[in-house]
Amino acid sequence: MMLGGTQSLEKVRAKCEEVLAKLKEHAAQHEKEYATAYEMYKAKAYDLLKERALEVEKSNGDGDAVDLRFNLEPPDDHRQDYQRAIGMLELHINAGEETIRITPDQYAAFMQDLWGWKDAFWAKNASYGMRRDRI
Repeated sequence: MMLGGTQSLEKVRAKCEEVLAKLKEHAAQHEKEYATAYEMYKAKAYDLLKERALEVEKSNGDGDAVDLRFNLEPPDDHRQDYQRAIGMLELHINAGEETIRITPDQYAAFMQDLWGWKDAFWAKNASYGMRRDRI
C-alpha cells in the first residue's frame, strides 16, 4: 500500500480495544446477515421442492421423467472467522498488550469488514434474493 510517494505501510500499530470493538460490531452484523440468508435459503429451497413435487404429480410417465436436481447452495457461515480473530485479540489483551500491529489485509477485514470472502458471500446470498441494502 503506497502512501504519498515512496512511503509504504506493511503494518500499523492499533489499539487492541478499538480493533476488538470493531470486530465484535462486525461479528454481530454478520450474525444477522447469516441468519437472514439462511431463512431466505430455506424459503427458496422449499419453493423449489414444492415446484418439483407439483411437476412429479403432473407427470404421466410418458418417458419424460422430472429432473429433481436444482442448483441451490446454503449460505456460507463465517462466524468462526470473527470468533477466531476476537479470541486471538482477547488473548493478546489478557497478556497485557494495549496495542497490536496489523497488516493492510487485517485492517481491511477487522476494521472495515472487507474480508476476502465477502464478495462471494453476497453473490451466493443474492441467489436467494438477499440484498446488502435490506439488512
